[in-house]
Amino acid sequence: MFVTRLMAALVLSVATYAGASDASKPAANAGAGVSGSKVRTLHEDSPPLVSLVALIANPAVFDKKEIHAVGYLNLGFEDNVLYLSAADAQNQVSSNAIWLRGLRSCRTESSGRYVVLRGVFVADRGAKNLFGGTLERVSRCENWPLQQ
Repeated sequence: MFVTRLMAALVLSVATYAGASDASKPAANAGAGVSGSKVRTLHEDSPPLVSLVALIANPAVFDKKEIHAVGYLNLGFEDNVLYLSAADAQNQVSSNAIWLRGLRSCRTESSGRYVVLRGVFVADRGAKNLFGGTLERVSRCENWPLQQ
């Protein structure tokens, strides 16, 4: 039942986001994993918080759009990746991850932790064509959950 609700929310979110213009925000949640609400943003005038599941499942919908995403950060030599989970990072499940390019805002202390990143999503497959997409021009990197 949970999977059915998650898939329904994802389909609705992607369809709604796909219909929105670049200058406007979609009216329904853009794949953040919470159905039946407005787009989840971290701040009033910030880009939407989009789940990695939505990004990986429908990369073309979010192509060249500025977004926030939460995931497990792995920083290494030629290996800057945002994974869906710590288990995916440990097992290097690159299909459940997005490649990070232009990552200047993250410190090495954030590696091995869940973080929220802000950047421009590109619907390419990342390094060696292994990933669900690429997040470029990362301008925000904070540990998750955010402290209120």
